[in-house]
Amino acid sequence: MPTSSLLPATPCGDMSSPAGVPPCLEPTPSQWEAWTAFRRFLAGREDAMVLTGAAGTGKSTLVAVLVQEALLQRWRVVVTAPTGRAAWLLKQRLGHADLEVGTLHRFLYAAEGMEEVEDPEYGDLPLFRFALKPGREEARTLLVVDEASMVGELESTNPGLRFGSGSLLKDLVAWLRSCRGEAKVLLVGDPCQLPPVTECQSPALEAAHLEAEYGLATRTAGLREVMRQAGSSPILALATAFRKCLEENRPLDGRLPAGDDLQALPRALVLGRYCELARRHGEASVVLLARTNNLV
Repeated sequence: MPTSSLLPATPCGDMSSPAGVPPCLEPTPSQWEAWTAFRRFLAGREDAMVLTGAAGTGKSTLVAVLVQEALLQRWRVVVTAPTGRAAWLLKQRLGHADLEVGTLHRFLYAAEGMEEVEDPEYGDLPLFRFALKPGREEARTLLVVDEASMVGELESTNPGLRFGSGSLLKDLVAWLRSCRGEAKVLLVGDPCQLPPVTECQSPALEAAHLEAEYGLATRTAGLREVMRQAGSSPILALATAFRKCLEENRPLDGRLPAGDDLQALPRALVLGRYCELARRHGEASVVLLARTNNLV
């Protein structure tokens, strides 16, 4: 079996980086712990591993290294995310042209058919049904789910679409259980980011919940240290301030940090600035966020 040259024998040292894997020099202690946990996860009998970390802790860099390690160990690796944009960004970060990358829905479901259902407000409506694909994978398969904080378990109430059982997390576990060969899932995310719609927590990142509700033997690892290259970012400083407020259950106080990466604009100038940046960098590279749909 090939051995990995991505990480040194100790946490401090040079990580040589094979083609397509971002270099990760001098890993932080928690990155090293996560790397060690992942190798034990691949060799062990756990079904799932939960990898958590805040913005700037190097999750994306580490995931690229973990994916390469799994490939070196002859695992089939499928990398997914809940949304198309997140999957596209993930593929750009990983840099593997031939890696299987897509949305979690595309991996789990196949079109089953369409039928008409009666809606009390709008009358007859088309209902598109998508069935859960059976786990026919014969080879050892590692399914990586990025942005897993968005993977929910409450049944979807979308009147026009029906995916499997209606619960994404339950269907993910059902796929895992149905695989003929050995299968594992790596769930990556930040528990302080948005939970699934209509849910208050992120069940896919709760190891105790995965074990109690679904019987999944689960290993965990968490990234704690902010990487040096991100330490001076005012955006990261703002995200860290929000995180501390969430953890301490208190409102954000004080002035917002400012700098080249973070600027305060009057509302009247926001749309013009957005259009200017979209023309300069392309619409796909510029995102306009607002507190409510009405503002958008």
